[in-house]
Amino acid sequence: MDVTDLYRPQLSLAGETEIPSQRRTGKTRNVLLLIVLLMGMGSCYCLWPWDVGLAYEEDMVADYAVWATDSRDNAAIVRKTSPHGAASVVEGGISVYGWNNDFIIAKRDFESWYIVEVASGEVHGPLTKEQYIELRETLAVPPDLTFTRNVFSGDEG
Repeated sequence: MDVTDLYRPQLSLAGETEIPSQRRTGKTRNVLLLIVLLMGMGSCYCLWPWDVGLAYEEDMVADYAVWATDSRDNAAIVRKTSPHGAASVVEGGISVYGWNNDFIIAKRDFESWYIVEVASGEVHGPLTKEQYIELRETLAVPPDLTFTRNVFSGDEG
């Protein structure tokens, strides 16, 4: 092959003529596409090789915790399934919560209340305030179990 072959049009598989610079553009496009795809897959939490962190996180009793992924507004009670995975027990919007070895109590969006029985994993809620008070008595939730944590201040509530 001599220097003139570099500029001579060549026949492509489709029967069209293409010049070598067009082939290089196609390769460049494929490489860029591959990079974009890898970046997109890398943004998926499950494929990323390091911990991206949570906006809010507190371990409670047993394997229960409060996690907020993007902002404290979406704090949820979860049950951990692995070091970096969990199943939602009470959906996002938790504002205040408290727990002991037997129960977890939570208030969500200032409108609904929840009681989680730790041993059985049973979740009661959403409840109205009246239903919550009645169920506390039925389940014998100790009166000293109160909402001690506030998601938005990060302090005891």
